[in-house]
Amino acid sequence: MDMSLDADAMDNCCDLWVTHPGTDREPEIPQDTNKPKCKPTCLQGLCAFFRSLYDISLFKEPIFYIVLFTGLCQSVGHNIVIIHSVKRGREFGISSTFSSLIPALMGLSQLVGRPVWGALGSTHTIKPYVIYAVAMAICGVSSIISIYEISFAAQLTFIILFGIGIGGYIVFIPVVLVYFVGVKRMGYGMSCVWQVHGVVGLFIGTLSGWMRDNSGSYAGVFWLAGVSLIVGAIAALMLPVVDKIVQRNRRTFDDVDGKVEFQGGNEELLVAECMTSI
Repeated sequence: MDMSLDADAMDNCCDLWVTHPGTDREPEIPQDTNKPKCKPTCLQGLCAFFRSLYDISLFKEPIFYIVLFTGLCQSVGHNIVIIHSVKRGREFGISSTFSSLIPALMGLSQLVGRPVWGALGSTHTIKPYVIYAVAMAICGVSSIISIYEISFAAQLTFIILFGIGIGGYIVFIPVVLVYFVGVKRMGYGMSCVWQVHGVVGLFIGTLSGWMRDNSGSYAGVFWLAGVSLIVGAIAALMLPVVDKIVQRNRRTFDDVDGKVEFQGGNEELLVAECMTSI
């Protein structure tokens, strides 16, 4: 009997403690379950989707934009040769049967060239960006020479050299990315480079066809292909130079007496800010 009275008394005390306005504990306010929840905006959703596809830190690296530019140059030259080499062979007087062999030999030479370039890179005697540049230069120079050598044997020689060069720079795109941006960001970098390849490929066929129709020959088209690849090779050779400039002028902070100091002159600070704000 005493235990039941004590239990009732405790229940009454608990009720007073929760509901009485004079107690220390504030009454619980019921939440409105029908109140709509805040939803992310479309812009926030797009930003989250973009971050899931790309590593944002890559776009703060000037060196990465140069790698993308080399990919753009490759796509211009590569697509022009693939699209127009057969038709140009017919204009040179080569039969349709033999002209169709030109892109086939390009694919075979690329297949053979890839392991050769890979073995050359595995020796670690030549910097990867140098091999990357040489492969693009081979494609560019052979494209320009092919404009003036119209025989079937010359066209076969051109396309074999071009295919070997393609095998080289395709193999060394991931190697160059690892060399300059690190292995952790290589996958994101590769996807961006190949997206540039694809986007440029959508337009370069139409542009090169328009150039052919207006000029009446494929000379200007293949000059565009050759110059693009040579410019890409020069840009690849500039990769270590730009990397050294960025590293030398990057901000170095030292926390001295609660103050942040920059090691270097004002000119270096301006260069670093310009390079990292791209």
